[in-house]
Amino acid sequence: MLGRPLFRRMIEIGRVVLFIEGEYKGNLAVIVEVLNCRRVIVDGPKTNVPRHVASLNDIIFTSIVVHYLSPGVRTGIVAKQWDSQDITAKWNVTRLSKKLAARRRRSELNDFERFQVMLLKKQRRREITRVLVSN
Repeated sequence: MLGRPLFRRMIEIGRVVLFIEGEYKGNLAVIVEVLNCRRVIVDGPKTNVPRHVASLNDIIFTSIVVHYLSPGVRTGIVAKQWDSQDITAKWNVTRLSKKLAARRRRSELNDFERFQVMLLKKQRRREITRVLVSN
């Protein structure tokens, strides 16, 4: 195989994951132990996710890895590494984080704000059409 590898986000200790299902949906955690091919132990001391066994069906892997973690590392060390490597800031600049924030913001709009968005979209569409027609 000559191209890029098929999977670039492997299950590994220190991999930051995002919960997409369950009680902790939308929260970040770190893999601290791999139990088998379907379950891992995760810990999220800075995101209010307690250490527990999580199914791989409930999480997605991010491109962020917390380095210098050994298997079964304690919560305090995970928290220190999280802070020292500034994982929250790294997460906030990812494309997925921005997409989720935009989706959350859009779901919080009231009726008048949705109306304003509609007007702005119409205005943008008219400007684009005007520029394309004039060229």
